[in-house]
Amino acid sequence: GALMRDVAEHFPSVGKIIGIDPSSFFVEEAQRLLRSSGMDPALAKKLEFRLGAGDSLPVANGIADVAVIWTVLVHVPTPDVASILRAASRTLKPGGRLLVADNDLSGWSVANGAHDPLQPPLEWFASAFIQDVYLCHKLPKLLYEAGLAPSPLQLHTVVDSTAESYGCQHVVLSALTAFQQSGCAGPDLIAGLRAEVHLRLATHSF
Repeated sequence: GALMRDVAEHFPSVGKIIGIDPSSFFVEEAQRLLRSSGMDPALAKKLEFRLGAGDSLPVANGIADVAVIWTVLVHVPTPDVASILRAASRTLKPGGRLLVADNDLSGWSVANGAHDPLQPPLEWFASAFIQDVYLCHKLPKLLYEAGLAPSPLQLHTVVDSTAESYGCQHVVLSALTAFQQSGCAGPDLIAGLRAEVHLRLATHSF
């Protein structure tokens, strides 16, 4: 729901914003967060959350000016991506646009050099929880196969260098926790790697 709220606030002329998720938990959570967000009621009423699957969207044909697939496709088996792209395309008006944004996990790195000890847990984390770390590089071909005419692929680099950043909290530290929980490493090794993360943060080398 966060993206929908941002769109509503930055583009107040938009008439309606529909968000779809296959999980009833996340649909209900998006509704709860909207109620507690303090958003202007005139904007909030434009948002609608629906339960549905990506390959069979509960949306009529040809009603959307823009369809957005936001950080979804890396979690989808590659053979199923085309059906999701076609489903999104079906909702567009003539001349409508499809925006696909996702994480290029093939580029995730915290290495400061060869054989950096923090890199293996990060690579394991990506391979364990993501369907295809090279999906972003395959998107142009997948879009063509879905009958779409993609614009040139754009890659935007993000550098997270603080303790509060997404890259530190939700990528590196989460990767270390999952690496230990999976049995790939013991608590002493993980404690040492966490100490290394905090040392790099303190010395501005993260």
